[in-house]
Amino acid sequence: MKRHLGEIAGDTGIDFADVSLMATVPGKGLRTPMLVSGAKAGRHAEMLRPLGARVDVLEGPAGLAAERKLLRSVFYKGMAAAAVEALAAARAAGCEDWLRENIAEELTRADAATLDRLLEGSHRHAKRRTVEPSNCRLPRTCSPTSMCSR
Repeated sequence: MKRHLGEIAGDTGIDFADVSLMATVPGKGLRTPMLVSGAKAGRHAEMLRPLGARVDVLEGPAGLAAERKLLRSVFYKGMAAAAVEALAAARAAGCEDWLRENIAEELTRADAATLDRLLEGSHRHAKRRTVEPSNCRLPRTCSPTSMCSR
């Protein structure tokens, strides 16, 4: 849609830039990170940067910034869903506080190597992981080794 709007704007001489906010605005205001693309992306950045805005210009048509935001959202929404599901299971097992602390520690320590480990491990262990859910049960007490029985 934004690509189409960019084309219409260009055909009619209207300045247009695709701007995507990449974080929540409260507490950041104008300093909320932005991605901007389209014919007038550079002009948009030139106007906002002196005011303290963090604007990353993407070379390409309008719609590119929105596309990048949507791709990023797939990850964040998936991660949030995984946390919600895991914490619900931990609550049922009586160890929500333990898992919440564990997740927070993992997220705090995460770096590029963490992403590589997640990707490589997922591919390497995919077959085994397809049968693990049928072997799992909620334990009476929670510890890193008691979540699944074999």
